Amino acid sequence: MKIAVIGAGGIGGYLGGRLSQTGNQVTLVARGGHLNAIRQNGLRIESPFGCAHLTSIEATDNIAAIGPVDIILATVKLPDLNDVARQFSSMITETTRIITLQNGIDAKPMIAQFTNADRIAQGVIYLAADIKEPGTIMTPGGKHQMLVDDLNGDATMAALFDEIDRAEAIDVTRSRDAEKVVWSKFTAQASIAGVTALTRLPLGGVFASQEAKVLLAQMIDEAIAVASAKGIQLDPDHRETVFRTYGAQPGAQSSSLLVDIEAGKPTELQWLSGRVHALGKELGVPTPAHSVTWNALAAVKDGPATIRA
Repeated sequence: MKIAVIGAGGIGGYLGGRLSQTGNQVTLVARGGHLNAIRQNGLRIESPFGCAHLTSIEATDNIAAIGPVDIILATVKLPDLNDVARQFSSMITETTRIITLQNGIDAKPMIAQFTNADRIAQGVIYLAADIKEPGTIMTPGGKHQMLVDDLNGDATMAALFDEIDRAEAIDVTRSRDAEKVVWSKFTAQASIAGVTALTRLPLGGVFASQEAKVLLAQMIDEAIAVASAKGIQLDPDHRETVFRTYGAQPGAQSSSLLVDIEAGKPTELQWLSGRVHALGKELGVPTPAHSVTWNALAAVKDGPATIRA
């Protein structure tokens, strides 16, 4: 298959590399030193699931130069999604499908401003992966699971699932309830991100602290209440599932929200705790923990320049 990965950071680089290993024609969209390193030396993956060095993988910073593809993997963070989605038209044919793998609940509506919503498959991914250095993606292990809308048995999606099944160290589940899948990840990720950002603790630190776990439980419950008010019924044991899933991840793993705050980068705060806070106000659902998180961190949501201004 011909696959474009829009945002070849940790998640995008890992997925693109694994799909390239199985013979797919993958083009990574990257920038800066990371792009230059991939062009010069290929892409490296360091992983306890199996390392790889992809020397022939394509990389560019020009979406318009890619041309028509079968699959667009949208793996940029939400602050950048709107700008890149308006550039997708040159890659899209009648059979092209777009996969969203962002943390929040807004990716599909954002992309649907620029293309037919029927070709967008909502998905989530549970995988810790980062750029270790330009040209190198590192994952410490843990879960590596995708859940993606199969668009009612669409042929392009079926072909993609077959390729993922053949790929090394990626598991995929075909979903017929994408809204529930996306909201399940959103309620979990918004809460985990909020706790790590407030406490400045990695996951191991959060789960070693009784107080942090109490806060996490409160944030999950608030997010579940918002989901219920929106008509999204999550599993009755959703909070316990979140604790079990994230508690089993490598202790040094953090949230991308905390990583971005510490690096002084724009964050996804407004699409995580900020979104729970806004929905709570709209729906009349109290969200005190998420509201405090939003109010406490909003000054740095776009980077430290916000404070200097």
